[in-house]
Amino acid sequence: MGFFHTTARAALLATIALCIPTAIERDVNNSSDSSVADHSSPISNSYIITLKPETDVAQHLEHVQIIHSTNSIKTEDGEPFKGVTERYDIGDFHAYAGHFSDAVLNQIKARPDVADIEHDQSWSADSFEVDSTLKTQANAPYHLNQISHRALGNEKDGYVYDGGEAHGTFAYILDSGLKTTHKEFSQRMKRARNGFDVTGGEGYDTSGHGTHIASLIGGKTFGVAKDCMLIGVKVFWGDICTTSDFLKGYNWAVKSIRGTGTEDMSVINVSLGGGRAWSMNRAVTAAAKKGVTTVVSAGNDNTKVRWTGNAIVVGATDMKRNRAKFSNFGPKVALSAPGVNIQGAWIGYGDEKTLSVSGTSQAAALVSGVVLTLKATQKLKNNTATRDTLLKLATANVVGDANGSPTLFLYNGSGK
Repeated sequence: MGFFHTTARAALLATIALCIPTAIERDVNNSSDSSVADHSSPISNSYIITLKPETDVAQHLEHVQIIHSTNSIKTEDGEPFKGVTERYDIGDFHAYAGHFSDAVLNQIKARPDVADIEHDQSWSADSFEVDSTLKTQANAPYHLNQISHRALGNEKDGYVYDGGEAHGTFAYILDSGLKTTHKEFSQRMKRARNGFDVTGGEGYDTSGHGTHIASLIGGKTFGVAKDCMLIGVKVFWGDICTTSDFLKGYNWAVKSIRGTGTEDMSVINVSLGGGRAWSMNRAVTAAAKKGVTTVVSAGNDNTKVRWTGNAIVVGATDMKRNRAKFSNFGPKVALSAPGVNIQGAWIGYGDEKTLSVSGTSQAAALVSGVVLTLKATQKLKNNTATRDTLLKLATANVVGDANGSPTLFLYNGSGK
């Protein structure tokens, strides 16, 4: 998880909710694998309800509205329950978020069209601070040099890449927003914008994490895919993201991609700490069935990866290509990329601040950049083709101390 200062909202979100036993209600903090760490925080009386694929969603929601209206008691704080707050539809994935009393929840869980109920939760970011024609970027940061060379030790030759290879591609960055005025983006303003903000604002980054990730995907100095369009999807309130806000932002990104017909030229980058909610995995899997590619960070708890959906899960390595000591591991990891002391853009006074940050978030961003270059150069039509090509291209048997993860290391196909 990320090591950021908590806010008053974070404290509110950390309130532990009462568990209501049921065959379909999922306590995401309980796991049969005792080695799995979970730093998520359930939100009191707030739930994600996933419906079975064949459900008449409108009819179900109408019924929920009726039972909510007839059970309109207040919370212990004297505030009214909000009822249904958001709806999510991605392919055969249908779900909604809601704030319900126990009485209403008990009636919802009794319905045969409900597949799963889980607490809404808060998450933090997966990083922490530490202080066409081939082109070569001299004096490039080590993370770019490493992914463009098969052999360790040849990085002094610089970052080798196709100068226009990512033109016409789109990175949807589910994070804390973007500082589009930063010098990493300043000469490409039309290719860096904030597209959606769950907080109702303009997507301005108050954390720094989203700006850092964007600069690694497509920044002019630190980025892999320098000609891509960077689209910020702000799902964090300060340094905290809830499951419901993630689903809201993810739903928006998928609809934007499918609405513009750019499944073959887009990637969604997700960097969240802690455990992984079942509904998040279902949403990612549903999007993959529709051709949408999602790259996610493995997590920074040095435990087994919990992602189970059809995402490209990325672990982090150090400067010697050994698994970073914090990186999560296991067979769910697809490949690894540099994630220690990664320099990128940051927020602060002026538009030139940079910071070195470590985390699987950074590794995932580099993979997203390579995904976009492959989509542009190899015309990959869907998530399956993208994943297969990425893994086939990766450098094999070079990641040390993999601890059950594949020993594949990210490679951009430069030929070096």
